[in-house]
Amino acid sequence: MPKQIKLTTTARRTLVQKIVSNELIHSQQELVHALRKEGVQVTQATASRDLEELGAVRGPDEKGQVRYQFPISAIPNYGRVSNQLFSAVRSAGSQIVIRTPAGGAQLLAGAIDRAASRGEMPNILGTIAGDDTVLIICENESQSRSVIERVSELFAGGSLPLARGKKRRGGK
Repeated sequence: MPKQIKLTTTARRTLVQKIVSNELIHSQQELVHALRKEGVQVTQATASRDLEELGAVRGPDEKGQVRYQFPISAIPNYGRVSNQLFSAVRSAGSQIVIRTPAGGAQLLAGAIDRAASRGEMPNILGTIAGDDTVLIICENESQSRSVIERVSELFAGGSLPLARGKKRRGGK
């Protein structure tokens, strides 16, 4: 076991970023063990805070393996990678529903939230993610349309698979 070293929070988080980027880290406990191999002793709670602060999210990678990784918007050529996360997009008034492959919703919602917090998508009130569905809530329908366009530009290379709603009969 390497000699234990004490790092500043910034230095430790830089190491966490390097480990998560270069290794398959499936759980916070695996990150704790990887840091221990580097001589850095942390608790699971510290690992959790570091992952949260760095914006790491747990979701499937391009091979379908669930792991910690950094948001799509931080990955070079993210349009190519993230286009695989869109199965269908529908809107209803001020709400947008994005379908993803199983396990992809958390990764996509995290990236959308971070883009919104950076001001890249100011019309988003919030997102909710399940396993394969992201719900984006906007203030009104016109903002919803602009968010769909912006999500398309940022994450899907300009083209989203828009689903068409079924027309109801009887005027409703």
